[in-house]
Amino acid sequence: MAKAGRVSGCVIIFCLGFLLCAEGPASSGRILFPPREREVRSYLRNNFEKALENERSVDELLAYMRQKIPGEPEYFPPALMAYYGALQGLKAKFSALPTRKLQYLKACLKYLDKSVQAEGADLETYFLRFSSLHHLPPFFGIPKKRYEDVKIIFRLLEERDYTDLDREFQSRVVDFMLQSRRLNAQQVKDFNVFKSELAVF
Repeated sequence: MAKAGRVSGCVIIFCLGFLLCAEGPASSGRILFPPREREVRSYLRNNFEKALENERSVDELLAYMRQKIPGEPEYFPPALMAYYGALQGLKAKFSALPTRKLQYLKACLKYLDKSVQAEGADLETYFLRFSSLHHLPPFFGIPKKRYEDVKIIFRLLEERDYTDLDREFQSRVVDFMLQSRRLNAQQVKDFNVFKSELAVF
């Protein structure tokens, strides 16, 4: 009897261990090793500006993401999900049909919001949401989201961590924030401090 109990206990422990180690639906398609993620982020970062004024470039970047990143967009790492959302926003910009424009806009907001809520959201993730929302009118709680993004972007810049996002990138973030005219007087002073520090290097 005692032996049967021990065997039963071992089976339960084995099953629990298997369930804990197995990939669940939430992680489906999310595996992207750091070197590959850095490669994809770097490519998107370096080519994103072209997409701002060119729909063909938007489609090329979306095709690149489908080729390089496994799984569905909602399972992408945070920054890559933010890029996907930002590109949906650009599709909305270029779309002539109101229904398609609204469809792309909803997708844009969905993925941008999901990206900043995901574990591992970093400066690039929040900046992509802020810079995308910057161009949108004040509906769907957008002003509140922009306000939250400014605070978090400031806090992340304060860390002065240039390991993954170098000084040049962070300098571009600071310049955009200042040029956006969405900062209050104190925030302008604070971001100008970052600007001065980053200009030295």
